[in-house]
Amino acid sequence: MQQLTRVLVNGYGKVGRLVVSAAEQDPSLRVVAIVDPHATDATHRVMQDVNLKNVDAIIDFSSGQGVMELLEEVAAHHPEIRLVVGTSGWTGQRDEVMRLVQERQLYLLYGANFSVATALFARMVRQASMMLGRFAEFDPAILEIHHRHKVDMPSGTAKALAEIVLEEFIVKKSCLFGHADRAIRDDELHVACLRQGENQGMHQVIFDSGTDVITLTQQTLDRSTYASGALMAMQWFRQQMEPGYYTFDRVIEEMLDKSEN
Repeated sequence: MQQLTRVLVNGYGKVGRLVVSAAEQDPSLRVVAIVDPHATDATHRVMQDVNLKNVDAIIDFSSGQGVMELLEEVAAHHPEIRLVVGTSGWTGQRDEVMRLVQERQLYLLYGANFSVATALFARMVRQASMMLGRFAEFDPAILEIHHRHKVDMPSGTAKALAEIVLEEFIVKKSCLFGHADRAIRDDELHVACLRQGENQGMHQVIFDSGTDVITLTQQTLDRSTYASGALMAMQWFRQQMEPGYYTFDRVIEEMLDKSEN
């Protein structure tokens, strides 16, 4: 008999609601609490009102500013809870978060984007960058487009893609996000952002040699891909017995390894 996983969803926005809807269709999952200070139909306004003894895993699609507070709450009571974070606004506190995870032996899995397609796209970008980065004439750039309501700019996925390109293109030393009233330097990777309409997310990595252009594009059509990916990651995370910091890329890597064997 499959073990029942008791899930708390933190953040009841568009993606949080899709997580709850998908979880309710899975007999191996039970949503025991929904926390959101602004959603009137959430079960709880604050995390402190939830009995964490009844929680196996937390899926967080709230705001990045609250991740550290959430970690401290888990550390104080039930460090064995698996925390799956899908918000990117906390990365400025990365060192502090990592220290808390290590010191208190917490379980944290982060995904800048829980779309399986996007994770595979990032691998394609790395492979392309490894090849094209050997040729001095290729100049990379990144464009990302999201709906006008998105609160962070650039997206966490765009930042992750930029890190990949920087690692493989030795000439690129830093990122220029947005615009500057000057010409871009040779050692800068330009990452442009556009907020428009209801676009669910498009990421494009462009390699221009002056005589040829190679473009890799990934377009998200439905937010449900983030919910299904987060639930898949959570189920995988439940099987990990070593506390620490994990990433969605590791989940994908293990899935690819299994498919090859």
